[in-house]
Amino acid sequence: SNRALPSMNAPPLTGKVTSLIRAGQASASVYREILSALDAASEILLLDEIDSKSRGGSCSLVNPLTQILQHETGINVVNPKNLRTNFLDAMQLIESVVSTQYLEFSLPNLKCKDELNEEEVSFFGDVVPQAFFDRNEIVWRGRVKPTALEHADRVPEAAKRLAETIALDFWGAKMIEYDKDGKIDLSNAKESKSPVVQDIFNNIIAIKSKPSWVEVPKRSKISNEDELSSEPDYFHPRDRNGKILRNRYTTRRVEEAVS
Repeated sequence: SNRALPSMNAPPLTGKVTSLIRAGQASASVYREILSALDAASEILLLDEIDSKSRGGSCSLVNPLTQILQHETGINVVNPKNLRTNFLDAMQLIESVVSTQYLEFSLPNLKCKDELNEEEVSFFGDVVPQAFFDRNEIVWRGRVKPTALEHADRVPEAAKRLAETIALDFWGAKMIEYDKDGKIDLSNAKESKSPVVQDIFNNIIAIKSKPSWVEVPKRSKISNEDELSSEPDYFHPRDRNGKILRNRYTTRRVEEAVS
């Protein structure tokens, strides 16, 4: 055949990759490399099916490659078509767990749904330091699909509850409203600058002092219509070792939302 080989960019899979998989320590990037390799191999094996239909025989390229495969791995390839089916099944299994955002544009054999929104870290504007959501979500966002994690479906609602509670208890917002970009509107808040402090080491959100407006009676509602008490109690939070942080303040609602 004078037909050119399909364009592909397959990374070499070394013995180290196999060891990582067997130990359960392979990262998402490793599995993406495996997807690329499986896709390239599937494209090559497709040549055998095309030549079988057009010439009534096996591809002169695939047969030598399957012999090398048998020598290197011990796998006896009787039917290249079945091997290609196994490769495609393996790709779909990996795709069901590992994030493949944008990868489907470069791998023709990868079939996956649009998952753009599932890969985005929670964002509500200035009400909560974005670094807090990044720190807590980036460990799996863009790496593992939310559908493969047991409690990932709770993250959007939990993040929303946290942002709304902080807007009320720390910013002094009178009500919760969102703009067209999904940010919490702080134009009605008593604080003009962010009072929120992120404690990276203890993974908590707090404020440095009690708000000056806590004596003012207020009654607010969050977006899901759950009514909050009129006056939140401010107290010192504890660090990860149980020690009281006397230079920080929080409320029961915020503490529960963070946890």
